[in-house]
Amino acid sequence: EEEEEEDDDDDIDEDEEDMDFKMVFVVNKTLELKAGSMSLHVGKATAGLFKKINSQPQSVHVGPDELSMWGDLGEKMIILSAESDQHMKDLELMARNLRLPCQMIDLKDDHMKKAVLGIFGEEREVNKVTGRLKVVS
Repeated sequence: EEEEEEDDDDDIDEDEEDMDFKMVFVVNKTLELKAGSMSLHVGKATAGLFKKINSQPQSVHVGPDELSMWGDLGEKMIILSAESDQHMKDLELMARNLRLPCQMIDLKDDHMKKAVLGIFGEEREVNKVTGRLKVVS
């Protein structure tokens, strides 16, 4: 019985150590952004996320400490696609409901059009929002 209790303690420690973070960028595929434009919007989303995260107090769920851990663990990033402006808004709402830092970038000449949504957080939490989206090829 004692051995089983020790195993349970080990599992808890492993879960804490397995905390991986990632930054995801969701691109609105209906805009058919060219590579240069997509890069610009992803860059803006990245800068916005960094500002937002670094302005958070250390006590928040996803703040500067987690951003630093993400950097130490290889800065995992992925670019995915969404189906429409409404899909982008729905994803942003889901991320906010999970208290994940997110940054929506609108098209410069049409603020009604959602170009890129950046989301950062613990991988399993981010996957609750973006897990079914396809990778941009």
